[in-house]
Amino acid sequence: MPEPKIIYEDAEFLAIDKPSGMLVDQVRALGKTLPEDRSQVLAGWLEIHHPGAQLVHRLDKETSGVILAAKNPASYQYFKDQFKGRVMSKTYVALVAGHIQQPHGTINAPIGIRHGMVRHTTHKSAKHPSEAITDYSVVSYYTYNKKPYTLVEARPKTGRTHQIRVHFNSIHHPVMGDKLYGGKISEGLAARHLLHAQKIEFTKPDGGRISIGSEIPKDFAAILSTLKKVEIDD
Repeated sequence: MPEPKIIYEDAEFLAIDKPSGMLVDQVRALGKTLPEDRSQVLAGWLEIHHPGAQLVHRLDKETSGVILAAKNPASYQYFKDQFKGRVMSKTYVALVAGHIQQPHGTINAPIGIRHGMVRHTTHKSAKHPSEAITDYSVVSYYTYNKKPYTLVEARPKTGRTHQIRVHFNSIHHPVMGDKLYGGKISEGLAARHLLHAQKIEFTKPDGGRISIGSEIPKDFAAILSTLKKVEIDD
């Protein structure tokens, strides 16, 4: 697994490019803390390389891209308030199954926990549903073995667990490689779900506006290069 790398740093915070396959923090499972070696998770790596810095938000294990860490308690609270107030602008890219016909759209569907499972869902039977809104734009269309795929930009307006993955699955365009929500859609092309936190834009504590980006990682780009780009009729 590649090492995380710092893509921006100032006196208040730093932005990290998180590799796919790295947990943000340790988890409790089967009575154990996993992984046992804390340096293998992003929070532990941060403790070693930037003592005192604290992650402000999360990304799923398989999701790559930009994640922020605050360097002091005041900055941590500032960024927490920014996320809570929905003034952070986040852009993800994802490869999803099928051709999405509308070039732009909004998925507005509450997300809750599916009964008896760890999965989240937009189904009306979900427990504890919360408002969830995702704007999206089509970037390009592809085919592979005569099957259609769409590369999209997704801009979540809320921060629910697995929001982008759940929302695209709810409109029958699951993220490619998503074993939890997409089933067997990867056709052997993707070892992980193809979702990347590409950009985050916000106002810094000093009042300046900033945009921080991360390039699509090599494994994601390699898969795109195997697909055939196509044009479709409106």
